[in-house]
Amino acid sequence: MTDKPVRWSLFLAVLTVVGALAMPHSGSAHPLGNFSISHYTAMRLESDAVVLRYIIDMAEIPTFQEIQDTQIVPQEGHSSLPAYLAQRVDSLRSGLILELNGVRLALRSEGSEVIFPPGAGGLPTLKLGMRFRAALDNAAVTTAYELRYRDTNFPGRAGWKEIIATAGQAIMLMSSSVPERDRSQGLADYPTDLLNSPPQDVEARVIFTRQSLAP
Repeated sequence: MTDKPVRWSLFLAVLTVVGALAMPHSGSAHPLGNFSISHYTAMRLESDAVVLRYIIDMAEIPTFQEIQDTQIVPQEGHSSLPAYLAQRVDSLRSGLILELNGVRLALRSEGSEVIFPPGAGGLPTLKLGMRFRAALDNAAVTTAYELRYRDTNFPGRAGWKEIIATAGQAIMLMSSSVPERDRSQGLADYPTDLLNSPPQDVEARVIFTRQSLAP
């Protein structure tokens, strides 16, 4: 029974957010909708590692919920953000499944950042950018390898979901279920002609070989 006042306060806060979104304001609403969470993964295969550039773009409502849940201040450089980033990056990394020939690879964080682009009704949105690396130790030259990737974060949430895969100098892509070029510029510029049917890619399969580098 003691949680009723908390729930009521949260309900009123959500109503306030919805009301703010309905009011005219100089800020523009998120192109994928105020409830959306969009995903973007750029996979780059190198001779000794797979590098993931991972981006999450939260619209106004999930950003509001994130702020309420974590008590962060949506201001770049604020002291509440480093601890939040460390926790959030760790939880999101656990939802990314990268396997080489059926064996899951360990992802190591190489950096992260968070920004708060203005949204509708004077409300912030939230963008998380992360970089992960998975080592490919002792991979044999000329042998074909199967790399599988799956993003299990925020299942069922509407949004733009895009994956691309590119190869470094010593890698030859034999086949890929995802393209090499993206369509959203890393969730920075959503194509208007695809907003009604955005990509929904949360899995990728790539077959590749390593090539010998000339001495």
